Amino acid sequence: MANVSTLTSDRALLEGDYLQWVQKYAEDSEALNNAFSHAWYKLTTGDMGPSTRCLGEDMPPAQPFQYPMPAAPARLADFKKVRRDIEDLISTSKDEVVKADIFEGEPYYGAFLIRLAWHCSS
Repeated sequence: MANVSTLTSDRALLEGDYLQWVQKYAEDSEALNNAFSHAWYKLTTGDMGPSTRCLGEDMPPAQPFQYPMPAAPARLADFKKVRRDIEDLISTSKDEVVKADIFEGEPYYGAFLIRLAWHCSS
């Protein structure tokens, strides 16, 4: 076991406020599954607002955190302009938009993706 190491995040789970959650979820896997499924849903949907704004047959049922949003604006965005802007952005070199980390001599966007996911879930 001498080669086993722990990360700071591993240690944090065994100390302070996090320990109560570790113990709770260790004893109740259904509570863990429920909390994880809600967190995952919120992360992947970006908390898109109330279910009335979600369209399509594949939408899951509304979640408690989908608080009501204000009514849609009377004047919507110019979606053709938005589309042109997006097309311009994706046709631009990534190095001009987002500076990549270098990993083994190659550009790597993994850390950027993690930061993006964190901001989307907050």
